[in-house]
Amino acid sequence: MMLEQNLLVGLNEPQRKAVTTTRGPVLILAGPGSGKTRVITHRIAYLVQHEQVSPWRILAVTFTNKAAKEMRERLEKLVGVSASKEMTIGTFHAICARVLRMEADSLAPWGLSKSFVIFDTDDQATLIKRAIKELDIDEKQYRAGAMQAMISRAKNDMLGPEQMAEQAAKYVEEVAARVYKVYQKLLRSNNAVDFDDLLMLTERLWRREPELLQRYQRKWQYLHVDEFQDCNLPQYKLIRLLGYGTNDQHEGLGNVCVVGDDDQMIYSWRGASVENVLRFEEDFPQTKVVILDQNYRSTQNILDAAQHVVKRNLQRKDKKLWTALGTGEKVFFYEAFNEEQEGQFTAREIQR
Repeated sequence: MMLEQNLLVGLNEPQRKAVTTTRGPVLILAGPGSGKTRVITHRIAYLVQHEQVSPWRILAVTFTNKAAKEMRERLEKLVGVSASKEMTIGTFHAICARVLRMEADSLAPWGLSKSFVIFDTDDQATLIKRAIKELDIDEKQYRAGAMQAMISRAKNDMLGPEQMAEQAAKYVEEVAARVYKVYQKLLRSNNAVDFDDLLMLTERLWRREPELLQRYQRKWQYLHVDEFQDCNLPQYKLIRLLGYGTNDQHEGLGNVCVVGDDDQMIYSWRGASVENVLRFEEDFPQTKVVILDQNYRSTQNILDAAQHVVKRNLQRKDKKLWTALGTGEKVFFYEAFNEEQEGQFTAREIQR
């Protein structure tokens, strides 16, 4: 009981609810400055210390290596280094790469062997240029960078080359689909995958081998996802598979906690969709929703101005952010002549 009190001290009521609601699907809506990182780490620590959950049963997914490092460091202070090391904490790509390495014997249908390599963006660009050259396509008109971006977007939409070609609305998309097909052949001839393949292959592997999926479901019984609004389709499907299995019969344990903000999204260029936040309750019945509405970073005038803008978004959950930091100065608009002038003005205002 003392450990529980230590973990909950200093948290506001919604934060305490988010930490202690540990069974079933949970959607935590948390805007900037609402203490979401603290909530996630304290929730994981609560599972270990109060609910007696084995650390190795916990999976925490972040969107950057920096965020994963910060989360592990915080957990080391809460539950100790040994318990923290047993947890699986990392980005979607890092975790999927680990799964594929562990299950390398199952990758033969996709033309990969155990020693497959992961190509970075430079390696990918080299192969795409080769594909363009093999197809005798005008490199000046159809640049490798543009082709690479279109192929990546197709993969983030779970489309293969043929599907991309079928859905092409413009000629440039048809060209990209042709490049995509040759690019994939070149990847496989190098026994290689790209970052997008890591997600797609893991999703396909789990769907193809339900028993394998169930093994990971039994292992990772408590799933946490940070920045959920930035998930693209493959990432969302991976979450749903771990949570509920290969069909709609709710095979999984469903202890899925996602933390996101439907008012912000920075990865739409690679397939992320705020609809993931809005449809989570449909895909995970009996979801408990917790709104972290207290902001610890901004004054009320800033919050009111931001909410006045974002309330025009039609696809969002209604929420009213507040702060104990007071009203603060009024928000005003300043138009600078150039970036240098803007920087000088900002510096003066900070020093004032």
